[in-house]
Amino acid sequence: MILKVIQKPTNGFLGGPKYNKFTLHANGVSFNIEIQQSLTRIICIDSPEANNYKDYLDVFYTLETFLMMCDGYFTPTISAFENDIEITDGWNKRRLPSYSSADFMLGAGNKLIDYSKIINEEMFKKWYDIKTELDLNFKMLLYCVSSVEMPKDMQCAFITEAFIGIYELVIKKYPAVKTTSIPKGESKLKYYLIALFEKFGNVIFGKELEINKNLFAQILVNSRNRIAHISSKQDKAFLNGAECVMYLKKLSLLYRIIIFDHLEISEDLYKDKLLSATNSIDTNKSMSEFFDKLKNCTASKI
Repeated sequence: MILKVIQKPTNGFLGGPKYNKFTLHANGVSFNIEIQQSLTRIICIDSPEANNYKDYLDVFYTLETFLMMCDGYFTPTISAFENDIEITDGWNKRRLPSYSSADFMLGAGNKLIDYSKIINEEMFKKWYDIKTELDLNFKMLLYCVSSVEMPKDMQCAFITEAFIGIYELVIKKYPAVKTTSIPKGESKLKYYLIALFEKFGNVIFGKELEINKNLFAQILVNSRNRIAHISSKQDKAFLNGAECVMYLKKLSLLYRIIIFDHLEISEDLYKDKLLSATNSIDTNKSMSEFFDKLKNCTASKI
């Protein structure tokens, strides 16, 4: 069987030309994976041994989510074929809503890495293992940055919550990051976030850390609690709708670079684009207003 999927942005084209081909060996089965890109992206997967359609889908979605981590968004499928028989309608109907990226995630400015420089069998297997370990945590990330019709403060609350699982992943590799002392009555999530910001977020959250890292982390926690606890209106600082969009973008950047670190991808491959993406967010009017709010926030508001 040969699975062929052709993708193209809704209002544009992809760069290129790029070409990657490698063979994936797993559980006694091999898959030949070929990616061609020039204006559109063509992904072909075939196997001399595999007969289970589910195995093909598992390989494809693992590949597609890796491409999304590099690009920052999913590229829509315009046609799909199984052994030269078109299956586009069925393919797109079966596609999960979380595989459709939100408008604020689209655009070349959200791309951090040229996937064609790093994709191979070893990288594929590393990503599969991490994605499997993250499980629901990663699925939630996808929904938080998807076009699913969900309030942005809810999506922002869920992506903030996801960093509990990311923190647990990080301290396995970096035990020194582990927070050893959390004051009684304080949120664990707040201290987990601060630890992750200090380890990985100096570029993304440079201004917030400079103003007041404790207040900033607490505002994220307040915003999460407001949704998670379905609280009535309270006199605590939290993110408004526009700020939630900005921090969905920033927190998704943090999530991605932590994954890149665990995939052992060199920071040199994405640091310039990370800085550019962060600067683009920080110059937004909503962010300027938030930085002022953070500077003027008092202890009684947290």
